[in-house]
Amino acid sequence: MGYTTFDFNDGKVPGNDLVKYSFSKGSYSTTAYSGQTGIYSDVWAPSGANAQVNQTDYLAVFSDSDTIIEAQQNNTFSYFGFDAGALSGGNTLKFFNGTTLIKELTYDILNSIATVGASQHGGQKNGFFEFFSEGTNDTFNKIVISQTEGGGFESDNHTFRVQSVPEPSVTFGILAIGGLFLYKRQNQKLQSAKKST
Repeated sequence: MGYTTFDFNDGKVPGNDLVKYSFSKGSYSTTAYSGQTGIYSDVWAPSGANAQVNQTDYLAVFSDSDTIIEAQQNNTFSYFGFDAGALSGGNTLKFFNGTTLIKELTYDILNSIATVGASQHGGQKNGFFEFFSEGTNDTFNKIVISQTEGGGFESDNHTFRVQSVPEPSVTFGILAIGGLFLYKRQNQKLQSAKKST
């Protein structure tokens, strides 16, 4: 289905028929420096690759409300990338498939690989992070962005790769056909071995 990128430049929650954003407390704020999860344009926006000041709107998650991003129409994500700004203790990112936690990333992990220290953020690190699924066993259909301590979790330019999940009967059919080919191939090898003896 390709890649889709959402920014927050219009000051509204992005999304489409494949990706849905929601908030654990139901709504979000647009009042800068309110300490509430919302969409803002201020000094804390994730910086550019060379620590440039970003003056566009971005998503800030505070401890009052998680941001939940879900694949729609029974699809899954195989990729998620995003700009993170001013990383601080308590930044938490969780990937789920249904109710099963696939992976949890915390501030310590993100901060250890972040590459840009921005002076407008007091030297706190920024970076673009990418997460790839390695197979069907680690695809995810929900991402939860949380802030468990003081400060916020600032992000922008959320990029997704959405893929459809095959129907169970289609998957079974593919497995059955694959098994049939394997069976035929094995019989051909056995017959060839018998003829050569």
